[in-house]
Amino acid sequence: MNVLHTLYMLGRPIGPIYGKIMQMREWLYEKNIIKSYRLPVPVISVGNLTMGGTGKTPTVQLLADFLLEKGYRPAVVSRGYGGSATEPVNLVANGHEILLGPTEAGDEPYMLAVSVPGLCVLTGTKRILPCRYACQELDCDIILLDDGFQHLAVKRDLNIVLFNATAPDGNGRIFPGGELREPFSALARADALLFTGRTAENQARVESFAKTVQKHCEHVPTFFSENRIHGVFATDGTLLPQPNPHALFHAFSGIAHPERFAASLQQQGIEITGHDRLKDHAVYTQELIKTLTIKARESGATALITTQKDWVKLQSFTFSFPLYYLAIKAQTAPEFFSFILDRISLAQQKNN
Repeated sequence: MNVLHTLYMLGRPIGPIYGKIMQMREWLYEKNIIKSYRLPVPVISVGNLTMGGTGKTPTVQLLADFLLEKGYRPAVVSRGYGGSATEPVNLVANGHEILLGPTEAGDEPYMLAVSVPGLCVLTGTKRILPCRYACQELDCDIILLDDGFQHLAVKRDLNIVLFNATAPDGNGRIFPGGELREPFSALARADALLFTGRTAENQARVESFAKTVQKHCEHVPTFFSENRIHGVFATDGTLLPQPNPHALFHAFSGIAHPERFAASLQQQGIEITGHDRLKDHAVYTQELIKTLTIKARESGATALITTQKDWVKLQSFTFSFPLYYLAIKAQTAPEFFSFILDRISLAQQKNN
């Protein structure tokens, strides 16, 4: 029995109490006893009901790329989990340049700033403040609220709730007895459901689960997305056309679900000599890089390989061994984007 399972067992009696507290909190916001603020531009929240990785960052990147392509000036506003910046408004990127590094910004905001040129990215624990800054000082016309489903202090025009297709509801119990942040009744706030990471193997199971979830939010559209391998890149941004079949890589990652990274490497036909699974949001040092390099050499590997999320934190370090990273992009049906544009149009009409 692992530690997490033991902790969930101990927390199980408290789960229903926590669930009631979350329901009471929602009621207080609904009745305006706790203030919720409206912004002058459309707000799209991307969040989830469970803890852990559900593909929020690839989904936010997908939306940001799409909105920029359509001529909008979106801003991503995040709490900045793990970042050291503590100002009320932390400007990670202003649409022209990146102003904070991964240590200050946090892993996901910095990765979005690097991966999406032209995107404004801000963090702050009281998210209404960076939201207002984005509208007033950066002339942003859409706010993407990252991990915003439980952040009720900012009113939104579209609530997209994500579920990880691999384990949609975790163990099905409410925190601290499980991975659910709120009871399923909270899905009454949802405007759309998006099941991420669908594959041929899990398609039947996840579509069956989607029907079960829809009972909590009837008439809410359901979409699915797949993670597509964008390619293996060298640290100078050069795409490897096809990995050398004789090459051996030593993998390392500091993400919530390292097994997905390993599966993606296998899917790409990349043979690894080992995989160092570091804790999520791992902090890198030159000493740790030295250790990883020694392990790679001893294993007979010819290069190191990591995730794009890890790579963006490694650019200031020195490597004495070749380093590559695997880039993943989310992909979904055109109907999802049509739905997004329709909801933006409705929100703009209301604001006018």
